[in-house]
Amino acid sequence: MKQRTDDLDVKRYARSMMIETGSLEHTRLECNKLKRKIIQNIEVCTLGEVFKCTLIIPIHMNKELGGNDHLCRLVEMLNV
Repeated sequence: MKQRTDDLDVKRYARSMMIETGSLEHTRLECNKLKRKIIQNIEVCTLGEVFKCTLIIPIHMNKELGGNDHLCRLVEMLNV
Protein backbone atom coordinates (compact mmCIF):
# COMPACT_ATOMS: atom_id res chain seq x y z
CA MET A 1 0.00 0.00 0.00
CA LYS A 2 1.53 3.30 -1.11
CA GLN A 3 1.10 6.21 1.19
CA ARG A 4 2.64 9.66 0.99
CA THR A 5 2.57 12.42 3.52
CA ASP A 6 2.80 16.15 3.19
CA ASP A 7 3.66 16.46 6.88
CA LEU A 8 7.21 17.85 7.06
CA ASP A 9 7.69 16.61 10.62
CA VAL A 10 7.00 13.03 9.53
CA LYS A 11 9.45 13.42 6.64
CA ARG A 12 12.12 14.87 8.93
CA TYR A 13 11.62 12.03 11.40
CA ALA A 14 11.87 9.41 8.65
CA ARG A 15 15.04 11.04 7.31
CA SER A 16 16.63 11.16 10.75
CA MET A 17 15.81 7.49 11.32
CA MET A 18 17.38 6.52 7.98
CA ILE A 19 20.52 8.49 8.83
CA GLU A 20 20.66 7.14 12.38
CA THR A 21 20.30 3.50 11.33
CA GLY A 22 22.84 3.86 8.50
CA SER A 23 20.43 2.84 5.76
CA LEU A 24 21.34 5.82 3.56
CA GLU A 25 25.06 5.05 3.80
CA HIS A 26 24.38 1.37 3.13
CA THR A 27 22.36 2.30 0.04
CA ARG A 28 25.17 4.57 -1.18
CA LEU A 29 27.72 1.76 -0.75
CA GLU A 30 25.50 -0.71 -2.60
CA CYS A 31 25.02 1.76 -5.46
CA ASN A 32 28.80 2.15 -5.74
CA LYS A 33 29.21 -1.64 -5.88
CA LEU A 34 26.62 -1.85 -8.64
CA LYS A 35 28.34 0.95 -10.56
CA ARG A 36 31.64 -0.95 -10.48
CA LYS A 37 29.90 -4.12 -11.71
CA ILE A 38 28.20 -2.19 -14.51
CA ILE A 39 31.50 -0.73 -15.68
CA GLN A 40 33.07 -4.18 -15.55
CA ASN A 41 30.15 -5.62 -17.55
CA ILE A 42 30.54 -2.89 -20.17
CA GLU A 43 34.14 -3.99 -20.54
CA VAL A 44 33.20 -7.69 -20.74
CA CYS A 45 30.45 -7.17 -23.28
CA THR A 46 32.67 -5.01 -25.44
CA LEU A 47 35.45 -7.57 -25.40
CA GLY A 48 32.99 -10.29 -26.31
CA GLU A 49 34.53 -12.66 -23.81
CA VAL A 50 34.53 -13.23 -20.09
CA PHE A 51 37.11 -10.94 -18.56
CA LYS A 52 37.66 -11.37 -14.84
CA CYS A 53 38.52 -7.93 -13.60
CA THR A 54 40.20 -7.59 -10.23
CA LEU A 55 40.51 -3.81 -10.40
CA ILE A 56 37.93 -1.08 -10.72
CA ILE A 57 38.09 -0.07 -14.37
CA PRO A 58 38.58 3.70 -14.65
CA ILE A 59 36.02 5.79 -16.48
CA HIS A 60 38.35 6.53 -19.39
CA MET A 61 38.88 2.78 -19.99
CA ASN A 62 41.96 1.33 -21.65
CA LYS A 63 41.37 1.32 -25.42
CA GLU A 64 43.40 -1.86 -25.85
CA LEU A 65 40.82 -3.72 -23.76
CA GLY A 66 37.80 -2.37 -25.62
CA GLY A 67 35.22 -0.56 -23.56
CA ASN A 68 32.62 2.03 -24.41
CA ASP A 69 33.58 5.53 -23.32
CA HIS A 70 30.14 7.00 -24.00
CA LEU A 71 28.34 4.38 -21.94
CA CYS A 72 30.89 4.65 -19.13
CA ARG A 73 30.43 8.42 -19.05
CA LEU A 74 26.66 7.94 -18.84
CA VAL A 75 27.09 5.57 -15.90
CA GLU A 76 29.41 8.10 -14.23
CA MET A 77 26.91 10.92 -14.84
CA LEU A 78 24.17 8.86 -13.14
CA ASN A 79 26.41 8.14 -10.16
CA VAL A 80 24.92 9.06 -6.78
